[in-house]
Amino acid sequence: MDITTGTLSRHLVEWIGTEDLTEAVTRVGTAGYRAWTAEVQSAVEEIFFKFDYFPARIPAPQLGSAWRQAWADGIKPLGLTMEDLTGLELFALDAAIDRDRPLYDGFIQWVRRNNGSSLIPLRKPDGEYWEPDKWKRELKKTGTWGTVQNRMHMWWNAYHRVADEARMLAAADQPLQWVLGKAEHCRDCLSYAGRVYRGSTWAKWDIRPQHPSLACHGVLCACRLLVSTGPLTPGRPPGMTG
Repeated sequence: MDITTGTLSRHLVEWIGTEDLTEAVTRVGTAGYRAWTAEVQSAVEEIFFKFDYFPARIPAPQLGSAWRQAWADGIKPLGLTMEDLTGLELFALDAAIDRDRPLYDGFIQWVRRNNGSSLIPLRKPDGEYWEPDKWKRELKKTGTWGTVQNRMHMWWNAYHRVADEARMLAAADQPLQWVLGKAEHCRDCLSYAGRVYRGSTWAKWDIRPQHPSLACHGVLCACRLLVSTGPLTPGRPPGMTG
């Protein structure tokens, strides 16, 4: 397998089943997404609406841990867990975090600089302090609050983008299960039956149905490699004995 492109080797493609994954990806319903949006909204609102002249030092939600959860959500419909990630996928996850963290930190700092007290002074022209709830209502009428909301929603949706990146990369190297066909089976095919490995693993060891190195030498072999959502088989596949 050429891991730089995530494509399966040509000879392996011929034996992949055409069944499509029908499990829908539930976007808004994931616990990770709900936690991320709630934490970001809580932090942003507390920073923006802080009734104080000093910028709030509220710690912002950590993007790294959220992006790792998004990655896990993205590959879950393929039957994969974070323990199943290849070196290429781990590199892609780290690259996504490194790419987005400065932008996200920049957004939080922008909210700190443009918080409510920088827009509407806490004291009215007559010297009296605003009543906090009225002050907050006035702030919600400003264009800046609209911009804050738009940028906050962008970071909510970024969670989905990362999950999509993970799923697209993993889909090019999906788990494949050895399925017995209607034929008399050799000892190798029986030992592979039910095993699930990433496509790159089957290709790395050059193991596939109808292979001349199988115990049956591939003669009349009716086995197939089909896309699976089951758990991966630990370790490496045993060698062929033909």
